Amino acid sequence: MSTILKLSCLSLAILYFSRGAFGECNISSIKLSQSSTGVLVQGKIEYEVTLSNDCICSQSSLYVSCDGFKTTEPVDPNVFKVEGSRCIINNGLPVFQDNPVKFKYAWDHQFDLRPVQSQVNCS
Repeated sequence: MSTILKLSCLSLAILYFSRGAFGECNISSIKLSQSSTGVLVQGKIEYEVTLSNDCICSQSSLYVSCDGFKTTEPVDPNVFKVEGSRCIINNGLPVFQDNPVKFKYAWDHQFDLRPVQSQVNCS
C-alpha cells in the first residue's frame, strides 16, 4: 500500500473517531439523577442531585429547568442558583467529565430538574 493511501486512511480514521468523541457533545451529554437520602430536613425529604458530563469536552453556562423550586435546606448558590424558571449550575463555570456536580435539597417531593442549556467547550 502506498504511503499516500496509508496517510489518507489514517487521516480518515482520525477524523471519524474525533467526530465521535467531540461531535456528540451537547446538552444530552449532561446526565442528571436524583435520589432520596433517607434524611428528613425540617420534616421534608432530602434529595441528592448529581449532574455529570458524559462528554470529553467541558460544558459551562449549564442551566436546568427548575420551575417552582423550593427547599428547606440551604443550597450553596455557587453550585445551584435559581434564576426564574431556570437554575444555573456551578455558577456558570465548566462542568468536566468525571467530575460531577452534586447538591442536596429538601422538599415534599422531587422537582422535575432537567438540563436545558449549556455551552460546549472543545478546543
